[in-house]
Amino acid sequence: MYSSNATSYSNYLSGEINVTVSEEVVELTTGVSQLLIYTTEPCYIKLNDNDNEIFLSGNMWMPLSLSVKTFSIKTVSGEAVAHWQGWYM
Repeated sequence: MYSSNATSYSNYLSGEINVTVSEEVVELTTGVSQLLIYTTEPCYIKLNDNDNEIFLSGNMWMPLSLSVKTFSIKTVSGEAVAHWQGWYM
């Protein structure tokens, strides 16, 4: 679930998702050029259907400056909440 917002600098999408050890996929309505993500527990994220996983340590914001249309996320173990924002022009 996400929302679309506008600022004086650019537009952005934002949202949050409950995450478990099962991979959850987020499909954005528009591609973003920067993604900022915060997870409450350690997680793995994959961008744009890529098989390579990026480790997110949890309890800190992680900037990912890539063009992103979709991402999938899962926890290392247990449950977490992931908050994210993505900017586009």
